[in-house]
Amino acid sequence: MQSEAMNTITSRYSLREDRILLDCLIHNGDDLQPAFTQRLPRAFVTELVRRVVTIVDNPLMHDFAQDDAIIKKPQSEAVRVSGGYASWLVTHVHFQEFDGGARVIFTEDEAAHFT
Repeated sequence: MQSEAMNTITSRYSLREDRILLDCLIHNGDDLQPAFTQRLPRAFVTELVRRVVTIVDNPLMHDFAQDDAIIKKPQSEAVRVSGGYASWLVTHVHFQEFDGGARVIFTEDEAAHFT
């Protein structure tokens, strides 16, 4: 399946499913709802932080850049998944390096790719 770029993401926790759900608006206007066990995001965030720390030499400058980005970014409307798409369980997270950054790819049993 072709990759779909996520433009806007709203996260929430489903007590009933004991899952973290992402309500996502993708590049073509459709919505998705990937779900995560609690274990996978812990590993994903740990790896993401490790990658950011290796890029930024001065942690204080990183803090300033983060604060500046928060101040300048306009508030987005929360994404509300319409229910037309079933949620799917993310089983793998991949990082793909490219010039100027990295792409994070979520997959379900290596079959579906969303970035």
